[in-house]
Amino acid sequence: RDNDCDDDIDENGCDDSCVGFAFEGHGYVACDTWLTADDARAACESSGMYLAEIDSSDENAALLDHAPSVTDWTTSAEFGPTPGAWIGAIASSDLEDWSWAESGTVFWSGGSAASGVFANWASGKPNNPGGGQTCAGIYVEEGGTGSAGEWNDADCVAQLPYFCEAD
Repeated sequence: RDNDCDDDIDENGCDDSCVGFAFEGHGYVACDTWLTADDARAACESSGMYLAEIDSSDENAALLDHAPSVTDWTTSAEFGPTPGAWIGAIASSDLEDWSWAESGTVFWSGGSAASGVFANWASGKPNNPGGGQTCAGIYVEEGGTGSAGEWNDADCVAQLPYFCEAD
């Protein structure tokens, strides 16, 4: 199978719970296996990919467009009534900055989007209620805590489906 959409058969392809697609020269997979953020990152890396970095509203929409093709996405306690999936955003130790784990690009600093960089947090996010919310996911459906395509900060030990990306 060509799960990372690079026109080659993958040696270490994703399991059958993942659906591959391409956008602007990058390969992606949307996986409906529920994993912690660290386990999702490891699953992506085992396939030569990384948790998705979202650099534009078009890329954000592309991920969202492919989420419904993954079956049985439900809600988690971490995302409340709105289903979500891991993306590759991580917070700094002081929670002031958010960056993409793979590239290190800071996209959120001191409570606002970094200059010229795309960010799509849900209203009032990131807010780190109760502490420990240093990973992020994207809402994949409309719900009570956010709109589809918006991002939410979450505790990295929560289990969610996930998006992988390959250059």
